Amino acid sequence: MNCNFKAFKPSNIIIVMKKLSLLMLFLIILVACNRKNNNVEVIENTLATDKIPELDLRALQWRFIGPMAGTRASVVLGHPTETNTFYQGASNGLWKTEDAGTYWEPVGDEYFKSGNIGAMEISESNPEIMYVGMGEPQMRNNVSWGDGVYKTTDGGNTWIHLGLEETHHISQIRIHPTNPDIVYVGAYGHAFGPNPERGVYKTTDGGKTWEKVLYKSEKAGVIDLVLNPSNPNELFASFWEFERKAWGSKTGGPESGMWKSTDGGENWTEITYNNGLPEGGRGRTGLTMSAADTKRVYALIDSETKAGLYVSNDLGENWEFVSNNFQIIGRPFYYSHIYASPHDANELWSPNNRMFMSKDGGKTWILEPGIKDDFHDIWIDNKDPNRMIATNDGGCQVTLTRGKTWSSQYTQKVSQFYRVNVDNDFPYNVYGSVQDLLAYKLPSASRWGGISGYETTLIGNGEISSVIPNPKDPNIVYNISGGSPMGSGAPFTVNNIATGQNEVRSVWPVPLFGLNGYDLKYRFNWDTPYFVSPHDSKTIYLGGNVVFKTTDEGLNWQVISDDLTNDIKDRQKITGTSWLSEYFGQEIHSTIKRIAESPLKKGVIWSGSDDGKIYITKNGGGNWEDISITDGVPEFSQVYEIEPSPHDATTAYIVFSNFNVYDDYKPYIFKTTDYGKTWINMSSQFPQEEITRTIREDNVRKGLLFVGTETGVFYFFNDS
Repeated sequence: MNCNFKAFKPSNIIIVMKKLSLLMLFLIILVACNRKNNNVEVIENTLATDKIPELDLRALQWRFIGPMAGTRASVVLGHPTETNTFYQGASNGLWKTEDAGTYWEPVGDEYFKSGNIGAMEISESNPEIMYVGMGEPQMRNNVSWGDGVYKTTDGGNTWIHLGLEETHHISQIRIHPTNPDIVYVGAYGHAFGPNPERGVYKTTDGGKTWEKVLYKSEKAGVIDLVLNPSNPNELFASFWEFERKAWGSKTGGPESGMWKSTDGGENWTEITYNNGLPEGGRGRTGLTMSAADTKRVYALIDSETKAGLYVSNDLGENWEFVSNNFQIIGRPFYYSHIYASPHDANELWSPNNRMFMSKDGGKTWILEPGIKDDFHDIWIDNKDPNRMIATNDGGCQVTLTRGKTWSSQYTQKVSQFYRVNVDNDFPYNVYGSVQDLLAYKLPSASRWGGISGYETTLIGNGEISSVIPNPKDPNIVYNISGGSPMGSGAPFTVNNIATGQNEVRSVWPVPLFGLNGYDLKYRFNWDTPYFVSPHDSKTIYLGGNVVFKTTDEGLNWQVISDDLTNDIKDRQKITGTSWLSEYFGQEIHSTIKRIAESPLKKGVIWSGSDDGKIYITKNGGGNWEDISITDGVPEFSQVYEIEPSPHDATTAYIVFSNFNVYDDYKPYIFKTTDYGKTWINMSSQFPQEEITRTIREDNVRKGLLFVGTETGVFYFFNDS
């Protein structure tokens, strides 16, 4: 085997929900050796650039085709001196507007190695200086990590990387008000497993060196960090014990709590159980202070005994319970945000499922308008209370009227797609479902040049899985209405674009909400896999823990397999804290994650589960053969993609991802040429710092492979 791979990393495009960096090309030749390990042949690397023809790829340019719609972002900020300039830290990079939200442009793409922003801060004393921390701190099932801290000294034109790569998720950055070389970083650490790079880090030389000034354990990281507006030596930090896995999260524990420093972080005192604060276990805690009263501290606490908002009027020594309004304490692992206006210490803002505001110190709350739901951050100008920006799962919204009016989400290029499909039209159309939003149909090109919003078609409710057009009737489009409250198990939906009709035809129309996975007859992955047979447009296959088949567009579903997973009972429990479970359906485990049929041979169907099982049937489900890979990949690894070759029915490619199983960020790529009897391990050929999310073989050129990762798109030049 003689292969080479290159990275083709475009700017400002989201593949499999992640931002891709600027174009980078690098080359390695891969030559097979004959060493074999059981049923897995291992391919070794050698460098032989003289065998690769030069390719001019300058003509290959990535372009934005839509939709123009915002989705999840973690942090927002306004420029301290430029009224109309604001920043948004999204899951696909840093964005800037200079006209209060009408137009947004990317910042730092050619410098950032990852695209997931967790925190940022602009120096008040020198607004040309800005620090950005990577990695989302909102720890839902599809949270994405980063690679440390970046800094600009010229207003964002150029950036330097300051290290702290293994912090992965940075929740807060605080800059000294008069000395921008003194910076504090609140580092959560790895979301998917224990690691020591957590806590509060401090630099006094602008990020050249860092000192870890507060550390609790490998299991708990800093989720909030507040600097007293009148005394930069006084800081408050909250720790949170949390671990996310593919099958759920462990949130809360004895390592969670609150700490205080009065000497610039040199020494810290724990205040978790100071007078007036609740006893028992702790989850996530949000902290805030107001410049209008710098002795007052608020804490929004997820507590085993008495969750709610607490206030201290003596800098954390004594506390009083204020409110347990369910609108501000709901789903605490995802929210627990509280912000005090710098102009009035009694004015509080709580970004939660909706945005709530209090004018009496948190005793009563008012619902504020928003462009969508699931709010995560808000910023208020400390000089002008009319000037604000907030962010949610619909992007961000800007106001210059203190919230009377807000800018729209339909000005932002930050949509996150789960999967994409195309039709047979010319020009072809692209179909996909956007995180926490809708299912879309987008033209790949337009007669008008740029693609307008008018040409974007809303298919219907979406959020998860694939959006697939019927190959014989472009007006019929299928999707999984994951954001829909009706339909229950796998809400397969038939959408008629011509009539506007949407029919949910669930595979298993039984209420599933709030049940353990092991109590369910059928289990379905959050990203439920299904496909229209390439041999018969009336036949659709869908994976749960078994394989389902329909020949009447979902009116009737037939089970055509046994359970094709490892059926791990311990990973099918509702998770969360001991006092509050977390269940929204995202974590149902031991499910089929990918299923695909050979485009060359009818009835040859491949199945891969999120707990490591791979099966094949050669007779349309009459019988199934276990062809799981047992060497070269950890047990119970997640199958993330299956690609039956469009050139050879015996050939298929498999990729695994283990970031949220074993906190493992290595690539896993396998190939078979004999229906899975033996497997070739191609993993060592790939950059070892990249996870593997998807793989595709070119329809025209045999052996030309494309691999999608967390940071870009790679291709194999010649897998033959």
